[in-house]
Amino acid sequence: MLGVLTLQRPVFHVLAATWMLGVVVLERPFLSWVVFLRFDQDRSGFIDARELGEAFRAFGYSISPTLLSLLVRKFDRSGRGAGIALDNFIECCLIIKGLTDRFKEKDVSLTGSCTLSYESFMLMVLPFVSG
Repeated sequence: MLGVLTLQRPVFHVLAATWMLGVVVLERPFLSWVVFLRFDQDRSGFIDARELGEAFRAFGYSISPTLLSLLVRKFDRSGRGAGIALDNFIECCLIIKGLTDRFKEKDVSLTGSCTLSYESFMLMVLPFVSG
């Protein structure tokens, strides 16, 4: 995944690459805040759908506006429509990364699609569902 990241700022490239390995979240929480601030362009303290889209594009993901809106609704735990706070942004990113990694295991021809049985789908998704 490191080779996919193409960012304009070399320092951020290192931060994003480190984040992709999970090091920022697990070992360097301050860097998580730096990454969050990079995308919180209006300095609201929250990530909105547009900012989330920019973050995922920078991390090498292509996510539709419909899915971005759904992610913001799911991870905006304030209930006020303010956007995604830092801790929920980290959780959202880790879930998207995990689900994408699991999907790529099934998409062996790298076409962006795969055929799954119901059980395979459930085994792929349920570990990421909080209960």
